[in-house]
Amino acid sequence: MYEASTVEDAINGFVAWPKTLVELDTKVQQGVQQQQQPLFDFNNINMAMRPLAYYAHSSMRQGNQIEVPIPYTIMTFEMHVFLSFEDIYEFINLQEISANCILVYMRYLEELCRINGQAEKFAFVSPTLISPVRTDTEDAGMRDRADNLISFLRDAPKGRLYLVPHNRGRHWVLGVIDPWEDLVLYFDPLREKKREDFTELMNM
Repeated sequence: MYEASTVEDAINGFVAWPKTLVELDTKVQQGVQQQQQPLFDFNNINMAMRPLAYYAHSSMRQGNQIEVPIPYTIMTFEMHVFLSFEDIYEFINLQEISANCILVYMRYLEELCRINGQAEKFAFVSPTLISPVRTDTEDAGMRDRADNLISFLRDAPKGRLYLVPHNRGRHWVLGVIDPWEDLVLYFDPLREKKREDFTELMNM
């Protein structure tokens, strides 16, 4: 996995920050959340989202976070991600979706595939392994990101599709790769022109 060496390198990218280097003042954090975070308007939340909203409202506003283990099958190594109140609030209100939210959703989908006997049909690739770490077109980490993707595809069984979320600037798109057919499908809900950095990554 490509590691940014400076803060500038990580702009518009995703960095898995070591848990041992994070120190939180929970009293300050709770006070900021209570003062700044608006309450959920449960009447305007989709019924399917309400259990999540109630959980976030009652538990996470007290400064708690949801810790979710992400298996090595998605990251190539096991790690834990944390969902904050802000993550859940923005997700429910159809605002920004963080990379951590995407990772948790991928873990959920992988479990569903395993339960339904479809684990051999679909695989999920963490967006943090292929996300750009530079804003210029000559991305210094492109080769490293391509190598991360190749590590997933090298021993791909025939018939398995790889789902690859990708974000370069506040919008998620999805690549679906069939390595045996040498095929990449590109899905963009905004129907915008395919991004050059995504095309370059796939070609590489």
